[in-house]
Amino acid sequence: DDVQPDIITFNGLIDACGKGQQWRHALDAFCELRIAALVPDVVSFSSLSGACARSYQWELALACVVEMGESFVQANAVSCSAAISACQRGQHWERALDILGA
Repeated sequence: DDVQPDIITFNGLIDACGKGQQWRHALDAFCELRIAALVPDVVSFSSLSGACARSYQWELALACVVEMGESFVQANAVSCSAAISACQRGQHWERALDILGA
């Protein structure tokens, strides 16, 4: 029997890639999650946003937050914090204010 990865497996992989500053691998894992017909959850999006933030990919981190809303996944403090951190690293504080709704 083949063991198929589930959402928890993919979320762990995305998070591990992010911690290793491998944002492209994190993005690949996120795409594979969808190819596997799994639905990304708040952890999936937050992990990908964090991976992008750690690698100074602020635009991708923001795109994660936008896509969360489009996917009807409620953003949480972790996902918003990752996107805000990405904006700070990219020196785009104005975008951080947009996330906060200011």
